[in-house]
Amino acid sequence: MDQNTATPHESPAPASFLPKAEFPALVRVLRDEGYTVIAPVVEQEVIMLRPITDASQIARGVRDEQDGGRYRLMPGDPDQYFEYVVGPDSPKRFFFPPTQRLFTIHIEGERFVVDRGQPPPPKLA
Repeated sequence: MDQNTATPHESPAPASFLPKAEFPALVRVLRDEGYTVIAPVVEQEVIMLRPITDASQIARGVRDEQDGGRYRLMPGDPDQYFEYVVGPDSPKRFFFPPTQRLFTIHIEGERFVVDRGQPPPPKLA
Protein backbone atom coordinates (compact mmCIF):
# COMPACT_ATOMS: atom_id res chain seq x y z
CA MET A 1 0.00 0.00 0.00
CA ASP A 2 1.21 3.52 -0.79
CA GLN A 3 2.65 5.35 2.24
CA ASN A 4 0.65 8.50 1.40
CA THR A 5 -2.70 6.70 1.34
CA ALA A 6 -4.60 6.76 4.61
CA THR A 7 -6.37 3.62 5.71
CA PRO A 8 -9.91 3.78 7.08
CA HIS A 9 -8.59 2.99 10.59
CA GLU A 10 -6.12 5.88 10.81
CA SER A 11 -7.00 8.93 12.85
CA PRO A 12 -7.11 12.31 11.11
CA ALA A 13 -4.37 14.79 11.90
CA PRO A 14 -5.03 16.73 15.11
CA ALA A 15 -6.53 20.19 14.69
CA SER A 16 -4.11 23.06 14.89
CA PHE A 17 -4.56 26.79 15.14
CA LEU A 18 -2.60 29.77 13.94
CA PRO A 19 -1.23 31.68 16.94
CA LYS A 20 -2.34 35.33 17.08
CA ALA A 21 1.28 36.44 16.88
CA GLU A 22 1.44 34.86 13.39
CA PHE A 23 -1.43 36.91 11.88
CA PRO A 24 0.92 39.63 10.56
CA ALA A 25 3.13 37.02 8.87
CA LEU A 26 0.09 35.30 7.33
CA VAL A 27 -1.24 38.55 5.87
CA ARG A 28 2.24 39.46 4.60
CA VAL A 29 2.73 36.07 2.91
CA LEU A 30 -0.70 36.17 1.28
CA ARG A 31 -0.08 39.68 -0.05
CA ASP A 32 3.40 38.68 -1.29
CA GLU A 33 1.73 35.82 -3.19
CA GLY A 34 -0.53 38.33 -4.96
CA TYR A 35 -3.70 37.85 -2.90
CA THR A 36 -6.07 40.61 -1.88
CA VAL A 37 -6.64 39.87 1.80
CA ILE A 38 -10.24 40.42 2.94
CA ALA A 39 -10.89 40.70 6.68
CA PRO A 40 -13.42 42.12 9.14
CA VAL A 41 -12.61 45.72 10.07
CA VAL A 42 -14.42 48.38 12.08
CA GLU A 43 -15.84 50.95 9.70
CA GLN A 44 -18.54 53.50 10.51
CA GLU A 45 -19.22 51.78 13.85
CA VAL A 46 -19.96 48.36 12.29
CA ILE A 47 -17.95 45.28 11.34
CA MET A 48 -17.41 45.31 7.57
CA LEU A 49 -15.39 43.05 5.28
CA ARG A 50 -12.71 45.08 3.53
CA PRO A 51 -9.35 44.54 1.85
CA ILE A 52 -6.51 44.97 4.32
CA THR A 53 -2.79 45.53 3.91
CA ASP A 54 -1.75 44.74 7.49
CA ALA A 55 -3.04 42.45 10.25
CA SER A 56 -3.38 45.45 12.60
CA GLN A 57 -6.44 46.48 10.56
CA ILE A 58 -8.41 43.37 11.60
CA ALA A 59 -11.17 44.17 14.10
CA ARG A 60 -10.01 43.23 17.58
CA GLY A 61 -11.34 43.89 21.05
CA VAL A 62 -14.89 44.57 19.92
CA ARG A 63 -18.09 42.60 20.11
CA ASP A 64 -21.45 43.31 18.62
CA GLU A 65 -24.82 43.57 20.27
CA GLN A 66 -27.79 42.74 18.08
CA ASP A 67 -31.48 42.78 18.77
CA GLY A 68 -34.62 43.36 16.74
CA GLY A 69 -33.66 46.22 14.40
CA ARG A 70 -30.57 47.17 16.40
CA TYR A 71 -26.86 46.65 15.85
CA ARG A 72 -24.02 48.28 17.74
CA LEU A 73 -20.45 47.60 18.69
CA MET A 74 -19.43 47.25 22.29
CA PRO A 75 -15.99 47.00 23.89
CA GLY A 76 -14.86 43.40 24.09
CA ASP A 77 -11.84 41.46 25.21
CA PRO A 78 -8.86 43.40 23.79
CA ASP A 79 -7.01 40.14 23.10
CA GLN A 80 -9.85 38.57 21.09
CA TYR A 81 -10.31 38.56 17.32
CA PHE A 82 -13.67 37.59 15.81
CA GLU A 83 -15.71 38.14 18.99
CA TYR A 84 -18.83 39.01 17.00
CA VAL A 85 -21.39 37.32 14.83
CA VAL A 86 -22.46 38.22 11.33
CA GLY A 87 -22.47 41.96 10.66
CA PRO A 88 -24.39 43.83 7.99
CA ASP A 89 -21.81 42.86 5.35
CA SER A 90 -21.34 39.67 3.35
CA PRO A 91 -18.41 38.08 1.49
CA LYS A 92 -20.78 37.41 -1.43
CA ARG A 93 -19.90 40.69 -3.17
CA PHE A 94 -16.23 39.69 -3.27
CA PHE A 95 -16.86 36.25 -4.72
CA PHE A 96 -19.79 37.19 -6.96
CA PRO A 97 -19.36 40.82 -8.04
CA PRO A 98 -22.69 42.52 -8.87
CA THR A 99 -21.38 43.59 -12.28
CA GLN A 100 -18.66 42.33 -14.55
CA ARG A 101 -17.86 43.68 -18.00
CA LEU A 102 -17.29 40.78 -20.36
CA PHE A 103 -16.33 42.90 -23.37
CA THR A 104 -16.99 46.19 -25.14
CA ILE A 105 -17.57 46.86 -28.81
CA HIS A 106 -16.51 49.86 -30.85
CA ILE A 107 -16.92 50.71 -34.52
CA GLU A 108 -13.97 51.01 -36.88
CA GLY A 109 -15.04 52.15 -40.31
CA GLU A 110 -17.91 49.87 -41.25
CA ARG A 111 -17.23 47.01 -38.85
CA PHE A 112 -17.65 46.22 -35.19
CA VAL A 113 -14.53 45.44 -33.16
CA VAL A 114 -14.75 43.50 -29.90
CA ASP A 115 -12.48 44.78 -27.15
CA ARG A 116 -11.29 42.78 -24.20
CA GLY A 117 -13.20 42.95 -20.95
CA GLN A 118 -11.82 43.71 -17.54
CA PRO A 119 -8.61 42.12 -16.31
CA PRO A 120 -9.05 38.85 -14.41
CA PRO A 121 -10.46 39.26 -10.89
CA PRO A 122 -7.94 39.46 -8.03
CA LYS A 123 -7.00 36.40 -6.03
CA LEU A 124 -8.81 36.66 -2.69
CA ALA A 125 -7.80 35.34 0.72
